[in-house]
Amino acid sequence: SNISLDEILYNKTKLEDFRQAIDSVAIDLDYTGRLFNAEIIETPSKDKLIKTKYEADKYNKTIAIKIIDVLGEEYFESFKL
Repeated sequence: SNISLDEILYNKTKLEDFRQAIDSVAIDLDYTGRLFNAEIIETPSKDKLIKTKYEADKYNKTIAIKIIDVLGEEYFESFKL
């Protein structure tokens, strides 16, 4: 199953590419609702933006995504795959 940041953040920004506003992405592939344990962490580099799609090899699990933008605002969402 794929995790698509394009779909999650669709129309949340007015930037040409929403990835320009992202400071970090953390993904918990087996979120229990109690503790966020990031298994995937990505930060952009000077010449490369973050990816928008990630592979998840765990099915029937709850996935949680935490995104922090360049202003320090946090976006959190969890959903079942």
